[in-house]
Amino acid sequence: MRNIYYSELTKMLYNMDPSIAIIGDFGNWTKNESNLLLEAKKRFANENLSMIVDSDNYNIANIISNNILKAKCQEQKLTYVEYYKAVFERNWSNFKQDLNIKKVITFDNYSELSNLVKAFGKENVITINWNENQDQCLLEILNALGTANLDKYFNLTGHNFIFKGHVEHGNHYGRELGFPTANLLTNKMLKAKYGVYLVKVTLPNEDFTHWGIASFWINNQGVEVFETHILNFDQDIYGWGIQIELIKYLRDNQKVSSVKELKEIINNDKIEALKLIA
Repeated sequence: MRNIYYSELTKMLYNMDPSIAIIGDFGNWTKNESNLLLEAKKRFANENLSMIVDSDNYNIANIISNNILKAKCQEQKLTYVEYYKAVFERNWSNFKQDLNIKKVITFDNYSELSNLVKAFGKENVITINWNENQDQCLLEILNALGTANLDKYFNLTGHNFIFKGHVEHGNHYGRELGFPTANLLTNKMLKAKYGVYLVKVTLPNEDFTHWGIASFWINNQGVEVFETHILNFDQDIYGWGIQIELIKYLRDNQKVSSVKELKEIINNDKIEALKLIA
């Protein structure tokens, strides 16, 4: 099935066959979303179905990362549509026309339900009940991510947690220590536990990954940041959008009393990481 990345600011011809849009909070998937998908497949068994995934700040606040949603679409034979949020109000009429959407199925409490009805007509917007008591599995997944139990996260979702961000300038302290880092500002949105991780990094236009060690913490300026030292890599990537995959939690963050102690700790992390990936 296709992966579509849709923005009203980008005028493209998507050449999509007519389809039914399924709109839910898929980045925080609960039994509600499972029921929505089942209802869509039941009502529109012979139609093309498209899962519409909101995209905002790389979806860093989501508990279910986009790679998992893409895999679900592949399994269920759905088109994956990532709909980028704009600073202005969405134009559902453009969405309808650009992506050849004929009908929509969503929840009865969807925040933009009235706008969908205006664009599609009441007869073409189907709603199902949203039940607030359907989130037990999501809470388990959130707990696994928040406690850095990455094996459990994988077992519950079938995939590792992935997020994206733009590399920002920091204080360049890591480079001075001999361990340059790619810094992603997470703005108190990332649900992962603070600490040091073994990660895989994907750079733009690459179909392979780089190994890295990363520290998720609040720095001395009070800014929450995910800092990744990419192993065997020395290139200026400021401003690049990169992808981080959490592989293993190595340890909690530690306070240090000297530069020498910090360098020793980071070097030990690197040794440990190299052992794990050997």
